[in-house]
Amino acid sequence: CLERKGDFSRAEKLLTELIKDYPNEPTFLVRLARAKRKQKKFPDSLALLERAESLAFGFNWLSSQILKTEVLLDMNRQPDARRVLARAIAEIDLEEGRDSTSQAYLARLRALQERTAK
Repeated sequence: CLERKGDFSRAEKLLTELIKDYPNEPTFLVRLARAKRKQKKFPDSLALLERAESLAFGFNWLSSQILKTEVLLDMNRQPDARRVLARAIAEIDLEEGRDSTSQAYLARLRALQERTAK
């Protein structure tokens, strides 16, 4: 809620405290990375996402990859964004019996893939 209101200072303080208390929980890292991206602090966002992706799995990992791709595109690093997308799409394609959530993530990844082709 704080992030949506644009109260990044309070959001960052709260998320930083949560990260200290739960250092192996990638969700807080991804949320802080998203707040940093909204402030155009792309290198900070990318560093947080790299930490998150080493801890995350499943849909949390896919969420981190989508945000990481968006940050890389913000930084005009299309080749890196394409590599992240290719890896994420390969991971989702390997899942048997994809459910509707997997389908939604795959659709988001494919839409980002189209953006990187331009």
